[in-house]
Amino acid sequence: MTERHRGRGIGLDLEPLKTLPYRWLWSGFMVSFFGSQITVVAVKLQVYRQTGSSAMVGAIAAAEIVPLILLSVVGGAVADAFDRRKVLWFCDSAQLVCSSILALNAFQPHPQLWVVYVLAALMMGLSSIAAPARWSISPRLLPERLYPASAALESVGWNMGALAGPPLGGLLVVTLGLPTTYLIQLATVVFSLFSLLRLGAIPPGASAPSPSWRAIADGFRYLKGRHVLQGTYLIDFNAMIFGMPAALFPAIATARYGEGTVGLLMAAPAVGALLGTATSGWTGRIHRHGRAIVIAVAVWGAAIAVFGFAKPLWLALVMLAVAGWADLVSVVFRKTIWAAEIEEEFRGRLNGIAWANVRGGVLLGDIEAGTMASLTSTTFSVVSGGLLCVAGAGVLALLLPGFVRYDARRRRSAAMPSGTPQPEAVDAHAKPDVQPRL
Repeated sequence: MTERHRGRGIGLDLEPLKTLPYRWLWSGFMVSFFGSQITVVAVKLQVYRQTGSSAMVGAIAAAEIVPLILLSVVGGAVADAFDRRKVLWFCDSAQLVCSSILALNAFQPHPQLWVVYVLAALMMGLSSIAAPARWSISPRLLPERLYPASAALESVGWNMGALAGPPLGGLLVVTLGLPTTYLIQLATVVFSLFSLLRLGAIPPGASAPSPSWRAIADGFRYLKGRHVLQGTYLIDFNAMIFGMPAALFPAIATARYGEGTVGLLMAAPAVGALLGTATSGWTGRIHRHGRAIVIAVAVWGAAIAVFGFAKPLWLALVMLAVAGWADLVSVVFRKTIWAAEIEEEFRGRLNGIAWANVRGGVLLGDIEAGTMASLTSTTFSVVSGGLLCVAGAGVLALLLPGFVRYDARRRRSAAMPSGTPQPEAVDAHAKPDVQPRL
C-alpha cells in the first residue's frame, strides 16, 4: 500500500466523498439527523410547556426505549433481507408522515399530549429500523482502505447535528413556534428522500435470509467466539453506562457555574469530537484498532473523572471536549472493525445490535448516573463513573486478548473462530456493486 493510500497528514480525509453514491448517502444522513435533533428539543419543550413537569419530559425516553430495543434487532434482520435503500425510503416516508402529524397537532388550539408521546415512540422505532440499514451501506460503496475515513465523515454529520441541532431547535421554537419548527424538520426529511433517489439500489446478497426470529438469533450467534467484535460492543457499552453523565449536567451547571451554562456542558463533547474529525487523517495509518479503542475509552473515562472535580468552567469544558475527542477515536476504529470484519450477510443484524447497544447504553447511563448521585453526591457519581469506565476497559482488555491484539493487516486470521472457513479475499479496489443514478 502506498503512502497516498494510507492517508495524508492528520487532516480530515475527504476522499470517500469522491464516490458519488456515498456522497448522497452521507449528505442525506447529515441533513436528516440535524433535523431529528431539532425535533428532539421541540418535543421536549412542547411537553414541558403543556405540563410544567420534568417527569413528563422524562417519560418521553420511557416511551422510546421499548421500540428502540425491539426494533433495532428487527431492523437489522430487515436490512439483511431487503434492498437497503428501499428500507431507508420506507422509514423516511413514515418519518415524513409523523412530522406532518406533529405539525398539525401543534397547530391545534389544544394540542393532544398523547399524540406527541405516540409519535415520539414511532419515530424512535423508525430510526431504529433505519440505522442498521444506513450503517450497512458504506462497505458496499467504498474500498476497505477508506473505511476509517468514512467512519470519521459519518461522525462529522452526527456531531454537527448534535452540536447545532438542539440550540437551533430551541431558538426556532421560541422565535417561530412549534408548528413551524416541525415543518422545518419535515423539510430535512424531504431532502433525505431525494438523496435516496440519487443513491441507487443496494440489493441484498444472494444468501440473505428472510427476516425471522431465527435470523435475529443467528445474528447474536454470529458473535460467539469472535472476541474482536465482542470487544467493540462491550467496551462501548461500558463507556456509555459509566462514563456518560449527561443526566447530571443540569445539576452540575446550576450548582457550580450557573444554570445558563448547561448548554455549554452539553455541547462540549461534540466540539471535541468535531475537532477530532478535523484531524482524523492519522487514523488511516493505525492498524492495531483494538488497542486504539481501549486507549481511547480509558482517556474518555479519565477525562470524565477530572471533569467531576473541575471547579473552573474552562477546565470542565476542556475535559468534556477531551472526552468527546476520545469517543470520536473509539467510534472511528469500532466502525472500521465492523466494516472489515462483519460478513455482508450479517451486516444489518450486527449493526442493529450496535444501535441498540449505543442508544440503550446512553439511556441506562442516565439511570446509573442519576441513581448514584441520589445515593451519594453528584461529584461522586461523575468521578466514580469515569474511574469505573477506565477499570472496565482494562478488565475487558484482559478478558478479550484477541481484541487488543487485533491487527488490520492480518485481520481475518485474528478475528475468525478456530475452524471457521476463511472467506474469499476481497479486492479492495473493485467497483461498488451498486449503480448510482446520475
